[in-house]
Amino acid sequence: MKFPNIEIDIPTFYKWGFFILTSVAVLNTFTLFQNLYSMHFMYVTEILSAFGSLAFNYLIAGFFYYLYSGTKSSISEEQFEDMFKEK
Repeated sequence: MKFPNIEIDIPTFYKWGFFILTSVAVLNTFTLFQNLYSMHFMYVTEILSAFGSLAFNYLIAGFFYYLYSGTKSSISEEQFEDMFKEK
């Protein structure tokens, strides 16, 4: 079986990584508050671990956003062409 040749550019990869990791972090936040409300946690260390996991999820999502924002050009294509023609 031959698989199709799929190419994903870097900005698209970073954008999808940001959206997926943000949705996972938000859903984990809802789960944490649901478990806190129902008093599902037996030990304080479980609560600290859950908050640490949330912080890590949001940190990784923020890192993907930082990488995605670094792929945007600071000048438009017309300005780039004008500068390229001048030099």
